[in-house]
Amino acid sequence: MNHSDSIIYADAANIEYPLTLRVWKKGDYLYPLGMYKKNTDKPAKKKVSDVLSNLKIDLHRKTNIYVLCSGEKIIWIVGLRQDERFKISPSTKKLLKIKMLPLKGSIVK
Repeated sequence: MNHSDSIIYADAANIEYPLTLRVWKKGDYLYPLGMYKKNTDKPAKKKVSDVLSNLKIDLHRKTNIYVLCSGEKIIWIVGLRQDERFKISPSTKKLLKIKMLPLKGSIVK
């Protein structure tokens, strides 16, 4: 994992607390950062399962992928993709830095 995969910045005004960290489940979706509907400026919705498949994540690793949630909305497929709805913008007044740290004794690739 490189540094850019382990940190995200989110617009704090869009965050609902408390944040929840959980394993992703079937039916989860997000609006991947930088992905828009064709010929529009509207974010494109994508299933987490499709994001993982497109990234060629193997089945064993898929079972260990976590999502960080604000209410029912996914902010981040941890270490992989941030949600467009939480990105910082020129109008952001307060940002939240979220950093993933490996557990002591774990092997992070």
